[in-house]
Amino acid sequence: MNPSDNAGFHWTGHPFIDFGVETLCIKCGAATPEELTIEQVTEFAEEVAPLYLNKPEPFKSVMQAFGINFLNTSWTREQQLDNVKKYLLAFKETPNPELPMCAFFKSPSSIVVARDAFPMLMGRGGINFYPHGQSGIPVSGQALTAIQAVIFGALRSQGKLLVLEADDPNLRREVIWNWVDIIRKRIDLSKQGKEAHDLAAPKTTLINTLQNIESTRNQIKGGVARYEGGARLYLFNNSGQGPSLEIIALPTSILAFIQNAQRPEYIHGWNEIRRRGWLLPKAKKGDAIVPEDYEPDQTQRMGLFNRFFTDLFNLPEGTARFIRSYFLGTQRALAEKSPQWEDKRKLFGNEQIKAIWNLTELFLEEVLEVQNERIENIKELAEALAVIVNDDAPRYKRFLQVKRNWGEIRRFLIQINRRETEKKQEPKPILKLDQFLSVFEINEDNEYVDWGVAWDLLVIRLMEVLHEKYDFYNKHPDAIFSAADEIEETQEMAEARN
Repeated sequence: MNPSDNAGFHWTGHPFIDFGVETLCIKCGAATPEELTIEQVTEFAEEVAPLYLNKPEPFKSVMQAFGINFLNTSWTREQQLDNVKKYLLAFKETPNPELPMCAFFKSPSSIVVARDAFPMLMGRGGINFYPHGQSGIPVSGQALTAIQAVIFGALRSQGKLLVLEADDPNLRREVIWNWVDIIRKRIDLSKQGKEAHDLAAPKTTLINTLQNIESTRNQIKGGVARYEGGARLYLFNNSGQGPSLEIIALPTSILAFIQNAQRPEYIHGWNEIRRRGWLLPKAKKGDAIVPEDYEPDQTQRMGLFNRFFTDLFNLPEGTARFIRSYFLGTQRALAEKSPQWEDKRKLFGNEQIKAIWNLTELFLEEVLEVQNERIENIKELAEALAVIVNDDAPRYKRFLQVKRNWGEIRRFLIQINRRETEKKQEPKPILKLDQFLSVFEINEDNEYVDWGVAWDLLVIRLMEVLHEKYDFYNKHPDAIFSAADEIEETQEMAEARN
């Protein structure tokens, strides 16, 4: 066996196996699985094998992935190390001609495995749900080595391992690169006798990772990547007390929104909403919202729960609450601060208020796939209303300060429209029928729209125009729109954090 020979790895289409293969490529410095050599994978195995015995950070991941039998406590250190290397170096094993082909790789099998060596399987004694009614699954040595490599690329969160599957292999590679680096740093802390902080809930951890990837890309290359398709996050635990598997989908539209939100024209709005979504670590009296102007660094973020990130996974079903809580709610909060801003922060604050609408517009395009014509109608109507509200603030600010039903809003728009057309000088309607239908009644798919969402979008844009063009909130500090609901923690969010 020549050390420079190909080690026999390739993509299989299985999320766990391919995650491990990708981790091997990253750890060994190979661009593709076919470039992995026997020497490279052997060096990887020799390097990481002692970590299983020394019990730094990845050891807990070993226990979650393979159970307690993987390292029998009654064995000597040498026996444990031999057992670890048996799995890590399994790719060198001679195939067993009496076994069927590997269930994953296009190669002969060398061993039959059960859940003590391969996660999410049954025990060695069971035969139900196995192919041909036989206990265990035949796998090649490459499959066994690849599944071991998973724990050096998969983060551990809330007692589960996180494995990412992406339609675009470039995204999977970027995520694993990021996680491999985090695991390396956590191993270093363990070697120094320091305990690494627990990671945040899986959804927050994934969004944090995507942010870090794009932030690094902006610093090094500039711009953001555009990945094809979406991704799935697998959360698994192979514990004998309760094995489990959960799959969290990240659709194409949400992934595109997250990535594009890191661009310069959107990042101010994204950062402001993100900052308001952090929750402090759990205390005796429960979680607390972070203090004003608190912004954790990248390391601290990996241990905090963010409700904004969690709600991204509730889209598009939770669109109405999402827009009202985060876009409109943040816009209102910024407007409330406007009169108190110091001169040195005023310019920055203006950029934030403007950026909220920019981010809202991106959300409409990427997540809701709203056509540009409807977005332009919302913007035009908001700008026309801004002129009227600014000219007669005492009359209109009172209406816009409280929640309204659809009948009241419709009458409000009709009355303004009629008042503008009855002016003696330059009578002109501010609202045309086609524009009204586009904004409030029928969307581009000839479906009825949610008038509440339409009104919230109009108010978000209206507030931006009033602030940017007329300095409205500095002149009328009591004219803050209060249409946004307070953000309430859902049961799903509570479960994700706990």
